[in-house]
Amino acid sequence: MNRIKLLKRIHLYLSIIVFFTLLVFSLYHKQLNIKDISLSRLGINKDGWIWNSGLILVSILLYYKIKHTIEKFIDSKTLYRINIFITICLILTSVINMNWALHNFVAYAYFLATTFLMFLFGIKLHKTNFRIGQTSIVVSILSIILPLFTIHLIRTLAIPEILHIVTLFCWLVILEHDDIIVNILKKIGL
Repeated sequence: MNRIKLLKRIHLYLSIIVFFTLLVFSLYHKQLNIKDISLSRLGINKDGWIWNSGLILVSILLYYKIKHTIEKFIDSKTLYRINIFITICLILTSVINMNWALHNFVAYAYFLATTFLMFLFGIKLHKTNFRIGQTSIVVSILSIILPLFTIHLIRTLAIPEILHIVTLFCWLVILEHDDIIVNILKKIGL
């Protein structure tokens, strides 16, 4: 494995580790129950700056990871612009107070734009790399269905928000290891 590929993989797994370390630390430190909150609650009151600063770091890490992932497969100015929009929305979500309606707007815009990015990526890639294109479409659909399903079951936002970010990370892992995924899909007849 060459150095650049190794660095890109480290970047991906570092992003995942930073997000979940930040999540666990903030939940533990604030003594909040994940079933009773939205993740934005971690950014208010006592030491909220830790969550908010970490979220800004994660958004920057994700921006570069998504950018490089798109570049690996196709050249699309539309996808690059959506990635910039996603990053801006996530940063704004971390810096805008929850008491303002704009906070909810940019948070929803982030979730919808992320899903749209994965879906559009799959559509654009469909002709040149059918299996990865289809996988991207399926993951994008799951990134909407899983959070919506859990919202109705548990009546909270934190777990659906985490499911959404997990599907985003899964998508990035799949694209990072696309050769392995394609071989697995071929072996099972897809």
